[in-house]
Amino acid sequence: MLGAGSTRKITTLWDVSAGNHTLQVLTDAEDVVGEINESNNEISRKLQVEACEDPGVLNITFTPQKPGAGSDVLINTTITNFGNRTANFTVDLWAEKIEYHPFESPHDEEFPVGGKYTWEIPSTYPDADWMGIHFKKISMSQRVGETTIKRNLYVWDENDTIVDNFCGSEESDVWVWVRGDRVKLRTTKCDMFPGYHVWGFNITEHGYRIILNHTILTLAPNETATVTGRLSNVRAGNHSMNYTIYASLDMNNTVYEMNESNNEMVRVLNISMPDFTVDIHPPTAYSGIRAAFRNIGSGSTSARILFSRDVDYSVRKSGSWYTVVPEDPIQDDIDWTRLHFKELNIRAGGYMEVGGRRYEESESDFWSPWVAGDRARVKYLRTSFEIDRYEFGEEDFIDDFDADSRVYREVPWDEYTEPYNITVWIDPFYEISEGNEDNNNETARVCADLVAEKIDFVSPAKNKMSLDAERFIIDGCIRNGAAGGGIVFPVSDFNVTLDVMKRHPNGTLGESVFNITKEVEDPVYAGEKKIRFEFDPEDKFESGGNYTIRLIADSTDDVCESDEENNLISVNIFVYNSSGYTGGGDLIPAAHGEVHGRVVYTIGDSSLLSLEPGSEGVVKYPDFIPSTADEIELARLFVYWYTSHKDPVRPGCYLPEMADVDVRFNGHSLTMAGNYSDNPGATDFDLGYGLYSYDVKDHFRDGENEASITNKADWRTGVHAIGLLVVYEDEDEPLTKYWVNEGADIMMAANARYPTGLPSGDCVTRASFEGVERNDTENVCASLLTVLGMYRSYDRSDLFSNEGDALEFNDQSIGSRIGTGHWVYHYNGSGIALTKNQWEDVADHLKRGDNIATIRSLGNYMMPNNAFLRLIFPPDLNVINMTAPEYTPIGIEHSIDATIRNDGRSDAHDFNVTFYIDGMKMRRIPHLDLPAGESMTLHLYNWTPMLPGHVYNLTAAADLLSGEDWREVEINNNALSQYVIITEGGWGNESGPVGSGGKSERTGGIFTERITGRVMNKIISAALGGGGGAGIFSMREWILKLGMLALCALTFGVGYWREQRRHNRRM
Repeated sequence: MLGAGSTRKITTLWDVSAGNHTLQVLTDAEDVVGEINESNNEISRKLQVEACEDPGVLNITFTPQKPGAGSDVLINTTITNFGNRTANFTVDLWAEKIEYHPFESPHDEEFPVGGKYTWEIPSTYPDADWMGIHFKKISMSQRVGETTIKRNLYVWDENDTIVDNFCGSEESDVWVWVRGDRVKLRTTKCDMFPGYHVWGFNITEHGYRIILNHTILTLAPNETATVTGRLSNVRAGNHSMNYTIYASLDMNNTVYEMNESNNEMVRVLNISMPDFTVDIHPPTAYSGIRAAFRNIGSGSTSARILFSRDVDYSVRKSGSWYTVVPEDPIQDDIDWTRLHFKELNIRAGGYMEVGGRRYEESESDFWSPWVAGDRARVKYLRTSFEIDRYEFGEEDFIDDFDADSRVYREVPWDEYTEPYNITVWIDPFYEISEGNEDNNNETARVCADLVAEKIDFVSPAKNKMSLDAERFIIDGCIRNGAAGGGIVFPVSDFNVTLDVMKRHPNGTLGESVFNITKEVEDPVYAGEKKIRFEFDPEDKFESGGNYTIRLIADSTDDVCESDEENNLISVNIFVYNSSGYTGGGDLIPAAHGEVHGRVVYTIGDSSLLSLEPGSEGVVKYPDFIPSTADEIELARLFVYWYTSHKDPVRPGCYLPEMADVDVRFNGHSLTMAGNYSDNPGATDFDLGYGLYSYDVKDHFRDGENEASITNKADWRTGVHAIGLLVVYEDEDEPLTKYWVNEGADIMMAANARYPTGLPSGDCVTRASFEGVERNDTENVCASLLTVLGMYRSYDRSDLFSNEGDALEFNDQSIGSRIGTGHWVYHYNGSGIALTKNQWEDVADHLKRGDNIATIRSLGNYMMPNNAFLRLIFPPDLNVINMTAPEYTPIGIEHSIDATIRNDGRSDAHDFNVTFYIDGMKMRRIPHLDLPAGESMTLHLYNWTPMLPGHVYNLTAAADLLSGEDWREVEINNNALSQYVIITEGGWGNESGPVGSGGKSERTGGIFTERITGRVMNKIISAALGGGGGAGIFSMREWILKLGMLALCALTFGVGYWREQRRHNRRM
């Protein structure tokens, strides 16, 4: 009863445990009281109780730490309670050992199908409390149509209790543990499909668990205790060298702990016992076949090693007697021998004895025991047998073979005559107990197998072989290997032959055309070796055509090989009579002339065109001819094309074709003036390249011009660009001579990427410019323009020289190198190539007579199409005279005139003549014209010198003339300078100042010098000359002198007067 407004406290006792709890208080749970507010009848709180017990494993130790086999080991486990409350818990200590014990059920059709079938697998560890088996694979089902047949596979323990059933299981890597010392596996038939089989199972390992201790331990906070177990009679073997020791606390997880991660500890107990392994290493240039022995165990001992090899040897005996095998030892110093019996048939009451072992039952395919010595004695009664080979061995010893150490020994046989098997043993007679006795030997097949692997066409490439090649370079690749694995023995002193045979159209081989044999003297180890064959094709082939090249390894059968059927390989080739990659197709002179005007080449807005059949391309040429031009002397259009189509007979190959196009200029159909083509020929990807030229002089118009091209062929045609060369007259331009050459010549000297086999000396295109006169080589702006209709340069790593091509004029290199070449590919977005400067200067190399431009491929791929030579003869303005005095006093006026002569072959137009005094421009006479070979005299200035003792520099300079394509050649005669010395005046009958005599020196050249000077101590520099003549009277000079004297007198008088006044004041 609780009165209104009253409060009561209710207390209860609770034995709390660690963990998360929820406390809930509920009033009027049965809803007996009618309340105003029912929502406040319940309250709950969360309560977390921290754990205060924490047992943990500190350590596991072994005594002894590395026990020997058969020893007892004391195992101590240290345990501490890290909590703040006394803990009561279980301690389990056990050892686990995994050993290799393979066991397999019958598989597939051999798997039992009727009734029950049981396999009993006994334990090999009598002291074990638990036994486990490891299934590497379980397959207990089979698919039959839409139905899956499942078979049972029960696992029973020693008490016939079913532990597991893998019915229809398809699993791998599965462990099953049972209590006791044996495991039973049982399968039952499938009643629905009794005749169907399953694969079964495969067991690889047994596991054994030995319980060392199970106890209940009570520890106060921070208290430590030791739990001990004894592992008796430890053992090693069956691929097992250790035990795994487990210490586990509170396995049933009844204690709520602060830290659950420290409840278990695992340690490995290693058994002190050697364990030998052996590996066979192949021979190298520094050693023969080597055996690597290693002790991967933990014990140290000495060990016997044995090297054995087998020999094919056939013996058949029947009846009762004895025999010795072999009759004659194969070599001296044989320590051991054993025999391989292919068949042994023993009749009733019979037997056979060999190596101390007696055989009383028939067997096949087995080895006898080892017999000391170089022969084995076989005694037999009522027996027949067949021996097919025997092994002989040489023994050695390794002393003090420590754990984790490695020892190398060479196999005693360093010669090879035929394939054989070699086996290397350590502890061959099981004299030493090991953890694993199955890894003590290794067998390898020792053999040589010379395989003709491949034929490499170094130069030319296989698809570029032609009689034009300088040499054929072919690498025959052979490999010394061992089919199916094994040790490859190096062999030497054998022959390799390259045999070339004629191949008929029907594919049959004819006679051998020639062969080359190379002797291999050095040892060939495992791997590939290249044998190089080089020859001049013109010496070996009478003509091109179809041939078969055969590479024959060990062509004279000098080596006994493991496989004699892989010594030959062949490749079919086609040899071309000639290669289109060579040069020699020199460019043809198409036009030559001279004009007062310009020579201009342009490709307009050309871009790379790919024209499908019937399609059209257009190129526009913006206005580039000035309005002052008089007449078009030459206008020539150039179409740089390429085309091909797929070869219908050879997949992946192409055939060249001639471009079939319709070309129009400003709407006018054109007739071809020049038709030039070339193709590589010696290649699978054979494209046709060429140049078509057209005379468009009659169709050229002012302003913009336009060329159009239509593909009339049934295949795609490419156009790299459409060029236009125009020669026009213009009286304001200098005299110009020009030569136009055109053609098409594909070239590519040998390079690493595309080995054509062609020397650079064969890949040359020339253009000749005839009729250059003697005076054409003087005062001339000479330049060469070369056009490549197709061009590709390669990296230096792909070339056999630093440069990929060369451009020469009269055997002198011209142009600028760009990467590895001299041309810029994709000029202005087109497919043609021009040099860096386009018109390259050749004036220094021009000569009288015929001039030759040479284009060479040193590995780059190119097609020269045009070479234009342009000689421009500019005017040459020469200031030859100036009327300036050599010396003069001040105040005398002089009239300065200059004479200019045009020494060039062209008229000079619209030039200026400027007069300078001491570098200051005094006058410029503009807009002058001077015909070629003529001169003019100009009045420049009326000059009156005003500086006494000064040396004046008077210069008359004519402009340096230049145009868009030219400039004056001789630039040192456009200015003339005169030094004028200002002397003291006289009365006209006195001698002037003494000098070195002679007139002042006139210097011609560009006016760049400003010279000033004064006469010092009335002595004139000898460099300036003058002196010795009558003095010149100058009124202005005397007025200046008198004025200076008056000024000096006035200064003296004023000073005297002021000093006198100061003196009088003091008085």
